[in-house]
Amino acid sequence: MYLILLITLQTFLLLTFMASELIIFYVMFEATLIPTLIIITRWGNQAERLQAGTYFLFYTLAGSLPLLIALLLINKNITTSSIILLNFFSTSLPSTPYAPTL
Repeated sequence: MYLILLITLQTFLLLTFMASELIIFYVMFEATLIPTLIIITRWGNQAERLQAGTYFLFYTLAGSLPLLIALLLINKNITTSSIILLNFFSTSLPSTPYAPTL
């Protein structure tokens, strides 16, 4: 079971970094959480592994929520989520008061 989870995790990581669409990148990134969580909670070394798995899950999901919002805003403003095509639209992003203008 442990080797199956490691192979699944490695497959999801490869798919994450081979993605050419931002939404697919996000979905694959979130998919890596499942085998990682199972590995932490079942084969952790200390007694607090369930608490560590819970912290891992909630902190990672809370941290990836702003990424999801940013990806959806990019998809709405540029109408594409292709990483390759984003190079052509890089100057058409709306400026915010916190971002430096070019």
